[in-house]
Amino acid sequence: MTETGARKNQPIKRYKYIEFHGEPQNRIYGCINTKQQSLLGFVRYYKQWRQWTFWPSNLGLVLSAGCCRDLADFLEKVNSGEIE
Repeated sequence: MTETGARKNQPIKRYKYIEFHGEPQNRIYGCINTKQQSLLGFVRYYKQWRQWTFWPSNLGLVLSAGCCRDLADFLEKVNSGEIE
């Protein structure tokens, strides 16, 4: 999934600070900032840990506590199978 592809579809899940656009068949979700519509990173399945994880698009990424809560909630839901 590219940065453009991450924004192509309607959000699968929208929070106050971030939204997730996905291609579950490709096992990847784009994480987009809701205010600036910038790509924060990707949620991908990490086979070694057998769970979905966040992969930042920029090593200098700065996240607020609210953004971290939104991201953690999405990861919990996708790992539990609530979101496909």
